[in-house]
Amino acid sequence: MKLIFSIGILFSILASCIGPINLEEHMVSPNGFKMDPYILQDGAEIEIIGMSDKITPEHKIDFYNLVVVRSVETGDTINVFATIYVHPNQHRKNMKFISTESPSGLILEAQSDKKDLNNINMNDLKPKRFNKVFYDKDFLPADLKRYPTIIGIIGDYTIINDVEKQMENIIQYSYGFLDGIKKGKKVFLDNLGRGTIDALALYVDSSARGNPS
Repeated sequence: MKLIFSIGILFSILASCIGPINLEEHMVSPNGFKMDPYILQDGAEIEIIGMSDKITPEHKIDFYNLVVVRSVETGDTINVFATIYVHPNQHRKNMKFISTESPSGLILEAQSDKKDLNNINMNDLKPKRFNKVFYDKDFLPADLKRYPTIIGIIGDYTIINDVEKQMENIIQYSYGFLDGIKKGKKVFLDNLGRGTIDALALYVDSSARGNPS
């Protein structure tokens, strides 16, 4: 028993010394994939149907991780170029697709890079883009390029699209209100000016009648 335990510790030490496996042999160019940025909406429900288990949290994600999903809404098979780590052992149903163009996607990418969100201006965040794809053909079929492909994030997230839409409506209403004030200002002042002139003329006229001299 002690021997087995010692061997287990030895393997753990060796694994930690070796580090994460080299993924370069599985890297391919994104060229040739049929990109379709509209195939999935932000917050769409998906089911993972194929992905590699070779990527670990220790890997630096400077590549797209090719994950094959099925749209719950349409049933379409879709390639997702995931920009952050996707745990291979998580449940594969009831997942969400998050667009990297959305505020939620930008924040999730910043979190994955361990950025301090308290000191980040949203206008400074840009979606991640890479020039290589991790395509593990030990787990994935070789003919995936025939499916539509989209860049994004996969995970078990709660999306608050309704709240975001309400906030957007409030912001747009505020902008419209301010624009209305700006456009109405000249009309208001013109009317005020004409009214003031008429009132002054009436005052002068009545004063002249009351004091002919």
